Amino acid sequence: MDAHGEAGGLNWYCLRVPPTRETMAAKILRYDQIIAEVPTEKRLRRRTRMDKERVTIRYPSCPGYVLTAFPDDQPIPWRRVFRLHLIRSVVSIDGLPAKLCPQAVLRFLNFDEDAQPEYMKHFRT
Repeated sequence: MDAHGEAGGLNWYCLRVPPTRETMAAKILRYDQIIAEVPTEKRLRRRTRMDKERVTIRYPSCPGYVLTAFPDDQPIPWRRVFRLHLIRSVVSIDGLPAKLCPQAVLRFLNFDEDAQPEYMKHFRT
């Protein structure tokens, strides 16, 4: 995220992938030189049923979705993106890929994960 933290110069799109395969799809897209991010959130979970102690685990906040960014000055390599077998579709409006607001995407990726109330750590998981 630090290498492409600036909003200017990037067009953001949202790709659909199978649930629980978000990190794998993002990793393969990054390997193919495509900026890909998976929005995550922290949750408190027990390691085993018998443990009293809870640990923080990161989960995708939008299961089944991966955010991708492409430079403004280059054509979007959709053929390279859809070559990956994990990509089901791109989120679109009227048959055209929906471009996301860059400032909103960056705000969403940097949202405060520790904003959960203190009482949430006492809920059953």
